[in-house]
Amino acid sequence: MNTKEARNLVIRNKKPIIASGVTTVVVFVIVLAVLGVMGGRPGPFQYDLLGMDSKTVSYDTGFMGRGMEGDVTSSVNVPVPTSPSVVTDRKVINNASLSLVVKKTDDAVEDIKSIARKHGGFVENANIYITTGDRKAGSVAIRVPATNFDAAVAEIKTIAVTIEREDINASDVTEQFIDYEARLKNLKAEETQYAEILKRATKIDDIVTITDRLADLRGRIESQEGQLKYLSQQVDLSTIHVGLISEADVEVFGVVWSPLVVVKLAIKDALASLVGYMNFIIAVMFHLPIIILWILTVALVLLVLWKIGKKVWWRWFNK
Repeated sequence: MNTKEARNLVIRNKKPIIASGVTTVVVFVIVLAVLGVMGGRPGPFQYDLLGMDSKTVSYDTGFMGRGMEGDVTSSVNVPVPTSPSVVTDRKVINNASLSLVVKKTDDAVEDIKSIARKHGGFVENANIYITTGDRKAGSVAIRVPATNFDAAVAEIKTIAVTIEREDINASDVTEQFIDYEARLKNLKAEETQYAEILKRATKIDDIVTITDRLADLRGRIESQEGQLKYLSQQVDLSTIHVGLISEADVEVFGVVWSPLVVVKLAIKDALASLVGYMNFIIAVMFHLPIIILWILTVALVLLVLWKIGKKVWWRWFNK
């Protein structure tokens, strides 16, 4: 075999290889072209937020794709939240209710106000009133930081002569707090996704639909933020309710006796009786002419009846 024949044989062997390579390049270029045309269509938005897994739930937004003939409806993949793993900070609401007997109700109210300010809190409400036994009583409600709750309760108890009742209540709201936070994060993530879709929307109907959805999400987010804020305030500030009543004057053999109160009540009853008597006298004086007229009328009627009866008696029984 000469050199020319060898060269022709090599060329014939290379032709299938070259043809295969050209075919591969052509197919690759066609695939790239197809992908370039399809690039205008909105694909699914998948976010790995809040430690969520890859499970998604599709929401039909009615968003129309671009770059292809006809209308193509796309969907948004909203992550499904997974349950939180470890809770490091417990959320506890502390409340206390005290019923105290004190020497002077007025002074005790002022002392409790001072205790509230001393521990970084404030007075929610306070009032003083007189009971049926003419004893002064009152009630005070204060809010103090949760870190100073125990110290404030202990100091309030020192102003009491007697502690009649003490209730301490601690409510663990950790799970509720975590639930509110998870819902809020999910709503914000969904709002972000719809905001991204709104940027790509071109049709008026799609824009209106997505805008309405965003407005609804914003309202739910604000409501959730309000609930979370209220719960946080309940955790951060503890409430202490204090009922107050002044002590009795004297206690003999375990029997409560208030002589001053008895004297006051006796004077009060005597004055009430005197007022009633004076009212009766005044009423009689103003009604006296009418009373006299009634007496004269009754006497006249009786006189007439007596004379008639006398005449009948003499006529029928003295014959």
